[in-house]
Amino acid sequence: MIEEGMGSPDPEERAITLLVTELRGTPPSDWDARLGAALLDHGVWLVGTLADMSRSDAFAEQVLERSWQLAVEWLRGRELSGRADEPELRAALARRLLAETGTAPVVELSCALALLALPAGHEWRDPAIVRPLLWRVVRRARTSGDAGVELTALRELVRNRLVSHRSILAIARRSVQLAADDAQLEQQGFLFAVAGYFAASAARSPADSAAARRWAVRSMEYARLASQIDTGDPVMRALGIMTTATTLDSAGSQAEAARLPALS
Repeated sequence: MIEEGMGSPDPEERAITLLVTELRGTPPSDWDARLGAALLDHGVWLVGTLADMSRSDAFAEQVLERSWQLAVEWLRGRELSGRADEPELRAALARRLLAETGTAPVVELSCALALLALPAGHEWRDPAIVRPLLWRVVRRARTSGDAGVELTALRELVRNRLVSHRSILAIARRSVQLAADDAQLEQQGFLFAVAGYFAASAARSPADSAAARRWAVRSMEYARLASQIDTGDPVMRALGIMTTATTLDSAGSQAEAARLPALS
């Protein structure tokens, strides 16, 4: 298990100060490899030290901006190395950021995604931690009118089975009613997650039962709604449809599964 303590700040600060010195005069397009390695080695100290330096150094502020962008991308699943401990390092950064006050909903969401990327059974992936975190993101995003963050948090609640069946029915209705003109990709992703949930419910029901048919039809309805959203990403649309169709087929709902590819 990775220790959460970051040790004395002095070696961290010296290493990060040296990194900034070495980056001076190099094009920003060449920074990611060095900054990615620094994130792996220093975690939250990289962002914190750069924030301190940026108060009196305009170049350090530029490095901080890119480091923060890279950190969020990393929390959301970008791989920075082939290290076996990278998921835990990513999750350790998430835990440190979540301990800070004033963390923005989009950052809390990114932290939740990092925790959910851990293997099943990992102590940091505890539903008792992730579930309330995602619901807090939903509430805060809804208050601020950030439909994209709200829908992504709801998607993860559904995809990871962190809510009851009744709650899924309620939030599925909410997503359809939600005005998300600026979050079409997130809305499509959420609707496909709901379609997948109902397809899996059909698979768990007795074969050829009324319940299996009901969930299969409900799955098709949400897959159809998702397919009607034009996100400009035909690959994601086709992948969502085929994933739902495959699940329905395995549930014995071959007729519904056969009709889904026609939506693409």
